[in-house]
Amino acid sequence: MTALFSLSVGDIELSGCLVSVFLGALLIFPLFFMARWAFGNRIAIISCMLAIIYPNLCEFSSSVLTESTFFFLFLSGLIMSWMVFTRGRPIFYLLAGLTWGLAFLTRAEGSAYFVFLVFIVLFKLFREKR
Repeated sequence: MTALFSLSVGDIELSGCLVSVFLGALLIFPLFFMARWAFGNRIAIISCMLAIIYPNLCEFSSSVLTESTFFFLFLSGLIMSWMVFTRGRPIFYLLAGLTWGLAFLTRAEGSAYFVFLVFIVLFKLFREKR
């Protein structure tokens, strides 16, 4: 993503900051959907407001680091994985794999979460066959 932004900006460091700011701003959407599913609309709105003013997230979003990108992909991967369990459509399998793959490419920790979810999916499929 940084390389794509650098084509229009011209500076690789500035484009890295823009990617961090962009994905840091988009982080509130998966956070809202996850909090709404777990706790309801009121808590989802409050959690997004807290995420907007949380100093560490603001700092990560304003620097050329992988944290805001990883947080966005991590939460998106969790949502897509939850959609796999609740809806079971093949598109959600594809989107979950895509987001977890991108999370792994962003930071190596993303692979651990993906492997854990693969075991959960295999367990679910094994239980459904019984």
